[in-house]
Amino acid sequence: MAKLTWINGVGVIALAVLCVAQWADSRRIRTELDGALSDRDAIAGELATARQSVEDQASDIDRFRETINDLRARLEKAEAGAASGEGMDQALDEWKRAVEERDARLAEYEQTLNQLAADMEERTKAYNGLADQYNELVEELDERTRAYNDAIRRR
Repeated sequence: MAKLTWINGVGVIALAVLCVAQWADSRRIRTELDGALSDRDAIAGELATARQSVEDQASDIDRFRETINDLRARLEKAEAGAASGEGMDQALDEWKRAVEERDARLAEYEQTLNQLAADMEERTKAYNGLADQYNELVEELDERTRAYNDAIRRR
């Protein structure tokens, strides 16, 4: 009888050690998962900011198109005046200034859009990496949960 009590005590201790190990492992996985989720949320916020910036740039481009159309109308007016011999030098100077302004803005917008596209691609890659890491952690947790449940059923 004492031998049976001793064996039962060893079994209880082994079960306690198994529970502590499972708890520590679950805690570690949950901590990693929480970190991945917070990183994902941060990247999602940055992505939203980048999208808003792209939308703002699109509205700037629309405004720029309006300016170009206005300048074209002024150019046509200047050309009509030049054809009649009035203010040709003034129209030419105005046209040159408008073209230089347009080229400067186009270069600026192109640089901004390229930077935004690169930032968005980088953030998307980081987000996808976090999603892969999250999926791996979930699979690992599922496997361990199944193994634990199988061990419980075998008792």
